[in-house]
This record gives sequence, C-alpha cells and structure tokens, in this order.
Amino acid sequence: MRVLPLPADRAEDATRVLGAAFHDYPVMRFVFGDSADYDRRLATLVGLFVSARVLRGEPMFGIADPAGRYPVAEAHHHLNMIGVRPDAQGQGHGRRLLESVHALAAADPASAGVSLTTEVEANVALAAEGSDAVHPSVGKR
Repeated sequence: MRVLPLPADRAEDATRVLGAAFHDYPVMRFVFGDSADYDRRLATLVGLFVSARVLRGEPMFGIADPAGRYPVAEAHHHLNMIGVRPDAQGQGHGRRLLESVHALAAADPASAGVSLTTEVEANVALAAEGSDAVHPSVGKR
C-alpha cells in the first residue's frame, strides 16, 4: 500500500472514508447529537469539507494498492481532517497519510510546518512524530 494524490473524481470515496473515520468523533457527536438522521448530516458536513478542497484545488491523499487503485500565526499547512476506515485502522495507513502531509509542508519553503485541530490528545503525538514543526490545538467539550 502507498499514499497517492487523490484526484477530484474520487471525492465521494474520500467523503465515505472520512465519514466512517469520524463517525464517533466527540465533536461530531456534540454538533449533531443523537438525531435520527445523524449519518446523513455527518456525510453532508464531511462532503462540504471535501468539496471545498476540490474547489480550491487543494491536495488530498489516499491509500492505494500497488496497482494505484484506490492556522497558526506563521504560514503553514493545516490538517483539517484525516481518517482511515475503521476496519483498516491500526495498519499504518494513517501514518503514511501523515507522512505525506509532513512532506508537503517540508517541501514548501514558506511553510512553518503542520497544524491540526483534534478532540483526541493521542492524535497530537501521532501527528507530531517525525516532525518538530507541528502546531496542535486540542479542543475540549
């Protein structure tokens, strides 16, 4: 498995993966509560985030098989959402996605690193591995 740029025509796939990955995320549960249409509302929100990236021409990455299927005061790259399907978690896919984000920031001379917003403290350490330029913001309800 390898990380490849995700083309715009795979936005629906990105929306499905991120929706599944963030399904039980505390902030999503807080925003949408336990409404009967939680899944639809979550998919709509995640779809808006993904569509905005596509419209702005911002990079998206995905994990592909060998055949290829598949803000801080300083200028930086902000990691808004990243996720791996629950059944594929724990296999290093998230790590490879994060490494691609770090590489993107490192290749940009104007970037001071990577920032992220998370509800889970462990995500900060995971994102910071291999980088001395991560600017975390951990939210608490």
